[in-house]
Amino acid sequence: MAQKEFENELKDVSAQLETLRKKRIELLGKIGEKEMTEDYTFANADGTTTKFSELFGDRKYLFVVHNMGGSCPACTMWGDAFNGTYKQIEDKGAFAFITADPIEAHKQLKETQGWKFRSASCHGTTFAKDTDFWFEGKGNYPGISVFEKLEDGKIKRVSKDYFGPTDYYNNSFHVIDLLPTEDIKPYCG
Repeated sequence: MAQKEFENELKDVSAQLETLRKKRIELLGKIGEKEMTEDYTFANADGTTTKFSELFGDRKYLFVVHNMGGSCPACTMWGDAFNGTYKQIEDKGAFAFITADPIEAHKQLKETQGWKFRSASCHGTTFAKDTDFWFEGKGNYPGISVFEKLEDGKIKRVSKDYFGPTDYYNNSFHVIDLLPTEDIKPYCG
């Protein structure tokens, strides 16, 4: 196949992927929609607590990264990736990294990794389970939720997605994937 044919085929594949990406976003919104009825209390690294509703600040939207904790190397890699992008995300809404680890373990990891984003621990709450990021017999699972604070103060989730190999949320996967023989699955536990 000539170079031009490869380029044309790649262009067609890219157009198909863009169509599928848009459909996927639509479906994630439908699957993720959920009214949140509890104002959870999260532990902060400085010893204080924060209510779920307070994470919004004065913003309409809140992006929450659901993190399994320091025992998951891939979750640490996602944290490193978000450390470089959370400010751009905050242009659209508040951002919070919520870990399942007890706060002391998370505080140590956050300091070691040099993470600058807002984070807290949901350890001891039902937040992970209530947001569908905890599974019976499997435990916590990583991912992201987008929440909206309504005019009446109620909170609803408007989208969610799980993290895993080749997801859209960690550019490291896609860069490493360009290597002709690389298998990125070992990075995920």
